[in-house]
Amino acid sequence: MNLKVFSASGEIVFSDDPNEIGDINQRRYFHDIVAKGKVYAEVVPKDKESLEGRKLTSDVLETYVPLMNDGRFLGLLKSITISLDRRKQLNRLLSQSSTITFMLHQGF
Repeated sequence: MNLKVFSASGEIVFSDDPNEIGDINQRRYFHDIVAKGKVYAEVVPKDKESLEGRKLTSDVLETYVPLMNDGRFLGLLKSITISLDRRKQLNRLLSQSSTITFMLHQGF
């Protein structure tokens, strides 16, 4: 899991990893998409690099949300990275639970 807040210039001003504070994000999605007020999200597969260059150990969804005020870009919030492996397991469990509940309902 990962949570970061970036300033409008791309500087990390908050991170759950204190060693990252002060680093500058110069990636395309930051300046060309999010800084223009659009949310950016991408599924990154296991063993590939994240949008910020980290090698991933599971499939994840990375989401970047612009922080805006009166149309002015103030910074960016990188939301918690969600493991899609766990999400798939949860969806499978919910589906099985729904099926069992439906079958029991029909039986009664």
